[in-house]
Amino acid sequence: FLPGRDTMQPEYYSLLKKLETILEEYPMATALLEGHTDAFGSDENNLNLSQRRAESVRSYLLANIEGRDPTSLQSIGYGESRPIGNNETAEGRAKNRRIDLVIKMQ
Repeated sequence: FLPGRDTMQPEYYSLLKKLETILEEYPMATALLEGHTDAFGSDENNLNLSQRRAESVRSYLLANIEGRDPTSLQSIGYGESRPIGNNETAEGRAKNRRIDLVIKMQ
């Protein structure tokens, strides 16, 4: 994601297509989409932004997977609380602006 944005960049649609395929192969699986941000901005804004990011991916997947039970895909925002990169570098901040997908098999 670009800084401060919750819209997906077109170059990542191929990744989303792979997620669609996985979720279609396992219709009984549930998934949690976890949204994250870098550390710039207020905690409150980052928490809201991370939730919007997770929800945008959830909405995309639901729109593109025919017949998927909406309750099988959940979204949550964690803001800047779970970084995987160093927020002091541009590369680290870019890594932190992400969605993690947790799939649970039934």
